[in-house]
Amino acid sequence: MQTGSGTTLGSVRARMIGLGSIYIGSVFFTYLAIGVGVLATSHVFSRGHISARVAAVVALLLGLWMLKDFFLPGWGPRLQAPESVYGLIKKASRTLTVPALVVSGILIGLCTVPCSGAVYLAVLSLLAAQPSVAYGYLILYNVMFTVHLAAILVAASSKPALNRLKIWNMAHKRWVRLGLAAIVIAMGLLILATV
Repeated sequence: MQTGSGTTLGSVRARMIGLGSIYIGSVFFTYLAIGVGVLATSHVFSRGHISARVAAVVALLLGLWMLKDFFLPGWGPRLQAPESVYGLIKKASRTLTVPALVVSGILIGLCTVPCSGAVYLAVLSLLAAQPSVAYGYLILYNVMFTVHLAAILVAASSKPALNRLKIWNMAHKRWVRLGLAAIVIAMGLLILATV
């Protein structure tokens, strides 16, 4: 099948997946760098598992903030990136150059920390208590964290699948956040009870 520009639909999908992979790679390395930084810092304060306990308390507070956003969405600030940042990300991503995709991936990685950072912090506090395996599990966690982005990228090359994903996300987004809040709070309590 030919598109209007004379390129095949397969080559358009291949280009889309290639460019999307650059973006996903940038998100992956941004999160990995944040995790390595937190773990490296936590090892300095690892005596008596102080860093794990502090991280667990912060994760608990973020989890409670996520619960507030679910049950009282109009009360107080929401746990999300500032709206002004999204304009910059959209502008950078529209150019579809490799540097723009890398910048977009880094910005998204940094700006989604308020949303997903509670879970990440809880995981990092668990890893801080196990320094011998921490970095290996950190890489594994970040691979698993970006697998869904790769699945969405593949699905996005099929318009019907993309539309179904969009509808599902709109219907379940709040419930997913509630589930994440419950997981973060449970992990924070578990860490405090065991370290």
